[in-house]
Amino acid sequence: QYLQIYTMSKSHQKVIEAAYEVLANNPSAPLETIADAAEVSRMTIHRLFNTRETLVEAVYKYFTIWGHALIDEATANNDDPLSQLKTIVKNGAPDGIRFLLLFQIREYIALPTANEEVRASAESFIVKLKGIFSAIVQNNLARPNMTNAWLFYLYISVMQCAWNVLRDGAVAPIDVPDFAWESFTQGVLLPTDTDS
Repeated sequence: QYLQIYTMSKSHQKVIEAAYEVLANNPSAPLETIADAAEVSRMTIHRLFNTRETLVEAVYKYFTIWGHALIDEATANNDDPLSQLKTIVKNGAPDGIRFLLLFQIREYIALPTANEEVRASAESFIVKLKGIFSAIVQNNLARPNMTNAWLFYLYISVMQCAWNVLRDGAVAPIDVPDFAWESFTQGVLLPTDTDS
């Protein structure tokens, strides 16, 4: 539902969506491998993205735009960090593959050659995401001694798990958002009346 935020042609979108999975599994995959996954010709992918670096930057930019939309939807008119977390968990789980790239993005933006627009957007997204976990810890909504860092990495791990079970057909897609949320409510969060 966030795809419309980044205006692009259907061909661009098809290549970027294919690149998510290819790059998540093989960060050094060449353009030709991504073209094959997207079922477009090599000529087409080179016309759309004249270099591999251009495509990688587009994928990272697309991810951060999607990520901002995910968090903005969760935090709009809502100051409750648990409710915000529930929204980003349940809405993010069906697109868990995107989070496989988050660690690559963090490495990329540390490079001096990183695109400044991508760097700023990625850093802002990570700050927003960590802000939700920080509010949960500060408001004593997580189990004692739980840290912001643990919640951050747990979130990414749960999103990756969601992608794996969807890819393998191991869990019915309709159940994935609830299972993802229960990974938090039954694990690291203190019981509340809003766990369901």
